[in-house]
Amino acid sequence: MANQVIETVIYLTLVVFLIALRDWATVGTDGQMKMWKLDFKKDSLTLKHTKTLQLKESILGIEFTRDKKFIAVALIDSTVKVFYRDTLKFWNSMYGHRYIFEIIFEEIKKNLVCLSTA
Repeated sequence: MANQVIETVIYLTLVVFLIALRDWATVGTDGQMKMWKLDFKKDSLTLKHTKTLQLKESILGIEFTRDKKFIAVALIDSTVKVFYRDTLKFWNSMYGHRYIFEIIFEEIKKNLVCLSTA
């Protein structure tokens, strides 16, 4: 049974983000952020889908706070929306950048930095 594909799952995904060694997130132009958990067992490695955040706009990128309490999501409509990581409940929204290509949580002063084209 070694090296056998058990299941193939296809998602429209742009970027894969490493949250921690066992926690991953994928985002795509379909407006979905999917969270995954890697499970290491004696003879196998599995990837389990744990949560989905569905938004109306395409997602350009995400960033997690170091304590993993919040998720910032950059959207193609020039907004950054912040959600609680555990419940995916909306917390806050910011507007003003176009085509955000990077989000960074600055931990010392608790700032959210957004890099964009304009």
